[in-house]
Amino acid sequence: MRLEAIFFTFSENYVRIREILGRLIGWKHVGIIREQLYKSEFELSHYANKKLLYCPDMPTDFLDRREATIFKQLVGGDPLWADVRNSDEMMTLEGNFPVILACNGKPRIHLDEDSDAWLRRLVVLSFKETEDDKHMGMMADLILKQESSGILNWL
Repeated sequence: MRLEAIFFTFSENYVRIREILGRLIGWKHVGIIREQLYKSEFELSHYANKKLLYCPDMPTDFLDRREATIFKQLVGGDPLWADVRNSDEMMTLEGNFPVILACNGKPRIHLDEDSDAWLRRLVVLSFKETEDDKHMGMMADLILKQESSGILNWL
């Protein structure tokens, strides 16, 4: 099964993962998930032609509302219809996006008898601060040099 959505909690290690993904995929191929996803009919159209969706600072309650089911559509292969600004036409997107959600705490999720669906789609990775003072500043360069093909296969 393809990994669909990952939650990260912040730490220096998460910053390295973000740097690797940004350099490997290129930020122009990444769609940013914003609060407007719940408020604007035009927000989905920003995800056209994107390879990855990313929420850089998700509040812990971002998925704790009825509208959060849109995330299951974004990663579960569902068709999504998006309004296009300054147009009478709608675009159709296929919801097969890998999604990364970064959060300062453990996210809360609105469950509506669909906990199995969320469990199939989410993986929570918690990064803890290292206890020693080891400098990992060049880690992104090393991982990109040795593991970039494996990272692309994951996506």
